[in-house]
Amino acid sequence: MQRIASLGVLAAASLGCLAPSPLLAQSAPAGVLVARDGPASIIVVSGRISPATETAFTEALRALPQGTRPRIYLASPGGSLIPALNMGRMIRDARLETYIPGGAGCWSACGLMWLAGVERHIDPTGRVGFHAAYTPQQGAPGQVSSSGNAVVGAYLGRLGYNDNAIRFFTSARPDQMFELKPGQFQDYGITVRQTTARQPAPAQLATNTGDLALAGTWVGQYQCGKEIVSARMAVRQEGPQSFAAKFDFGPTPGAPQVPRGSFGMRVVLLENGAVQFRPDRVPTLPPGARPVSFQGNVQGDVFSALILGAERCAPVTLRRMRG
Repeated sequence: MQRIASLGVLAAASLGCLAPSPLLAQSAPAGVLVARDGPASIIVVSGRISPATETAFTEALRALPQGTRPRIYLASPGGSLIPALNMGRMIRDARLETYIPGGAGCWSACGLMWLAGVERHIDPTGRVGFHAAYTPQQGAPGQVSSSGNAVVGAYLGRLGYNDNAIRFFTSARPDQMFELKPGQFQDYGITVRQTTARQPAPAQLATNTGDLALAGTWVGQYQCGKEIVSARMAVRQEGPQSFAAKFDFGPTPGAPQVPRGSFGMRVVLLENGAVQFRPDRVPTLPPGARPVSFQGNVQGDVFSALILGAERCAPVTLRRMRG
């Protein structure tokens, strides 16, 4: 068993059991973060797409003030097909614009989400590619899923793409990737804006600390390595801008072997408006694990944060309990 020194998590189980739907290319863990670019809100989807990505994306949209139309930034190698299509439908129904930022790749299932934008933007150094839906095979590149491609075809048809485009988007084998170059978009009925866009830095995960509401119990899940871990954070206010917290983690139904642990945290309000939680009191952790810091922002009852110094951990999304 491999030890991951991040919030006391141990990595072991395969994610495949959590995503039985047809797959498109997989790689790093997924994360959904809310950022700001001046007055504009941005929802960033990065890493491997899974059912947890869809849940976090839905919560991020729901937490924004009514009438807000965030930009959707995409930087993902793909992942589970059905969650990606569900998020794509949300994007189109809300008439949102999609972006592939500079230096980012948006492949297979991610590309299908990008196509859902009412306006599609790509940075000159961004890349996008497609291949057929498939089901995984042990020790093999995977088998093309006819039913998965039929679902993709229906989805793209609803978005208004023609038969020629649909054939292109589903024609590459699972071990191939057809990348669209800037001059090829029009050939497949895709209107694209070449827009310079940078991925938001952690400092842009800002909130208004003048009216910060952190107190309460926050719950959710996050991913480290291949484990989906439960999280619970109890935050209490100790002064006008002073908070303390206790963070607990443990197993989930999909990863019952994850050990339990907890540690105290203190809250630091940064000048750029971000909120940082840092280990404070003596922790209760499994052997070999250590507590870490995380930093993010509050949007209503949703807290989105990066886990600092833990590359194999996806961002944390916690929701405040009410009632």
